[in-house]
Amino acid sequence: MSSLLIVEDEQIVALSLKIELESLGYEVVGIANSEDEALALFTEKNPNLVLMDINLESGGSGINAAKKINAIKNIPIIYVTAYANDDIIESANSANPIGYIVKPYNLREVRAVIETALNRFRYEDEITSSEARLKLAIEAANLNVWEYNPEAEHLVFTGTEMLQKYFGHLSPLPFNEFISMVHEQDKWKVESLLKEGQKSNQKIRIKSPLSDEQYWFEVYTSDIKLQGGDTPIGAMKDVTETETYIRELKVSKSVFSHIADGILVLNKDCEITKANPAFCKLIGYPLSQLINKNYHAIVKRERAEDINQQPWEDLCSRREETFKTESGELFYALVNGKLISHQDQSDELVMIVTDISELKMAERKLQYQAYRDELTGMYNRTYMNRAFANPQEFFDSGKFTLMFIDLDSFKLINDTYGHSYGDVILAEFAWRLKHIFRSSDIMIRHGGDEFVLMLDGQLTANDVSKIANSINKAISEPFKCKDVSISLTCSIGIAQWDDTISDTSDLMKRADIAMYAAKNGGKNDFRFYQEDMGSSAQYQLFLEQGLKLAIENELLELWLQPIFDNKGEISSAEGLCRWRDKATGFISPNDFIPIAESSWLIFPLGELMLKKVCDAIEHLSNAGFTDIKLGLNLSAKQLSHPSLPAKFEEIISSKQVSPNNITLEITETALTDTPAIKNIERLREIGFSIALDDFGRGYSSLELLQQFELDIIKIDRVFIEGIPDDSKARKVCEHMVNLSKSLGYKVVVEGIESAKQSEYFAQEPAIHQQGFYHAKPMPLSLFLSLLGGQSHSASEQRFAVDEQ
Repeated sequence: MSSLLIVEDEQIVALSLKIELESLGYEVVGIANSEDEALALFTEKNPNLVLMDINLESGGSGINAAKKINAIKNIPIIYVTAYANDDIIESANSANPIGYIVKPYNLREVRAVIETALNRFRYEDEITSSEARLKLAIEAANLNVWEYNPEAEHLVFTGTEMLQKYFGHLSPLPFNEFISMVHEQDKWKVESLLKEGQKSNQKIRIKSPLSDEQYWFEVYTSDIKLQGGDTPIGAMKDVTETETYIRELKVSKSVFSHIADGILVLNKDCEITKANPAFCKLIGYPLSQLINKNYHAIVKRERAEDINQQPWEDLCSRREETFKTESGELFYALVNGKLISHQDQSDELVMIVTDISELKMAERKLQYQAYRDELTGMYNRTYMNRAFANPQEFFDSGKFTLMFIDLDSFKLINDTYGHSYGDVILAEFAWRLKHIFRSSDIMIRHGGDEFVLMLDGQLTANDVSKIANSINKAISEPFKCKDVSISLTCSIGIAQWDDTISDTSDLMKRADIAMYAAKNGGKNDFRFYQEDMGSSAQYQLFLEQGLKLAIENELLELWLQPIFDNKGEISSAEGLCRWRDKATGFISPNDFIPIAESSWLIFPLGELMLKKVCDAIEHLSNAGFTDIKLGLNLSAKQLSHPSLPAKFEEIISSKQVSPNNITLEITETALTDTPAIKNIERLREIGFSIALDDFGRGYSSLELLQQFELDIIKIDRVFIEGIPDDSKARKVCEHMVNLSKSLGYKVVVEGIESAKQSEYFAQEPAIHQQGFYHAKPMPLSLFLSLLGGQSHSASEQRFAVDEQ
């Protein structure tokens, strides 16, 4: 149903017309009696046609209203007027109406004019769209359409700017001028194109009067003629680059013979017809053995059915290929194919073959580094995640047995002898494992002193037990580290694939539970997963399931521990996750954070806490505290996830919170992991501040300070405990503070437990303090109350919250 808008200042006439039009089946979307009302209703209702009174009396001009409507959208406008003299018609035509109805009108006439206007407008719109599409197609193909007028003896060009670019002329171009630019040997081609009147094409050379350069054009003639069959029509396209390339390839025998890249020429059957010396050298065949050899016979395909299945037209692309040499070795190449059409129809495919074997070796080395643990040479967690996601790509059956190995009391070795000794043991243990397992098995360093073994196939429990015993035997031999002999044991958890396994993460969870059962049973042992593995494993399972629901239902809370400046005023706060279960009450982070780490719930947990930090910042801002930064702890595992920066950026964008208000607290462990380092750099680029938490307890602390861009150093509480009475503690802490300040980092001392400690650090204006002496972690509501009472003295700011 067509929709109409009536613009008429005589209300009775307008209503009468509306009733009559609706009786004919039209939809009248509105009646306007002035210019402004006409524009408003048109914009709101978007009708298909407007019936416009020319003279709107005090309401303005219908002609002006029509012009304004057409400026918004081109639609059919029919004037309805009682006056039809020449002056009015001439003035009305300036608004480009599509018809007139003279009052008084009869209904049949009105309907005829409306239907004629709608059909005419529809056809004109289709023609306009068709012309636009044709113009777009011509421009996209870089064609210049021409018409030859034999009576006027000139060529009319439309389409691209080629005519002006090459010939220095605008259309039309006298034919004698055009033919004077055509190469002497090609003039007959132009004449034959115009005289034959058949669909054909020719390549001609034209010398530009602008630059004296010669260009190649492909000239097409259509079998369609204009103006009663007297005007040929066609198109021209610049093919200079292609033609130059083809001819240079044909005549440059020296280049063909001496170029370092290999060159192959194939016929339509993909048979080699030519090959240059460079390619013969790459492939190891003499030229005589290559000629007439099928191209697919020298290319390595992944599947037998791919051989000889690729038509030669598909070889006209830039791609990588693996070639088989005469000796059976492989080399990798970048291949670029070009289809060449000759006038004698003997089409050929010319292929440039560039040896990229060294590049592929470097690429494989980088891939090796991306998926390998640098210390042990085993696969890393990134590779494990790939195998977990698609086990069918790594194992024939898609099923495997999982062994989770944890070295017993390994932390004591690091604490006693140092990390360098621990690294020697880890590398040696990995070397011993490699002599136990098959090439089809996957050995992974999960992190620290944890290893994951994926055993191919569905092995029997007896087979797996033998392997576990072999591992225990391999580790039982003391490790020689410099002048020290260190004995070590390990605990092994085993989970085998069965019908109750839902996915690989379930298998990993079972192996983890079994490993803890082995540790709880006295260590130096292995255990198969059982459903009744004891209260400890069951409690861990309860925590994992409960934590998952708590994250999904956003039941976890954000608590804030204030950080104070030397004046005793709150400068920022550390955001901490708290879990209050309805049945069991508060659950310690020491219990559920490790579960989150091992079960991969740490990722949704981190995203939820970031959202809560953003919400807290909004509440603080609404309360007038716009300069309080909030911190959020991130584990090394979180930071190693490739999508973390993008996800965090998405969250703060959706919450409309500036990253400048958020500090991400990381540990030194994260700065030893390459993916984590890249993510930290990206998070800093987004605008987050980075704080190094627990500084002084990690590995290579001073080296990390020198290598990485940070914003805040948080000195661990272990260095604060003896202050101010212990002179050594004071000196160590003083040096740490001075070093951090000299590198441009802000300093926060953690673990302030007494007034003496607070007063000691308050002497240094740049040091900020955090600890139970000032305040314990608290909900946001209490934090806001504490902020509101900052006008009181520092001694009144002690604030304790007991966690039940």
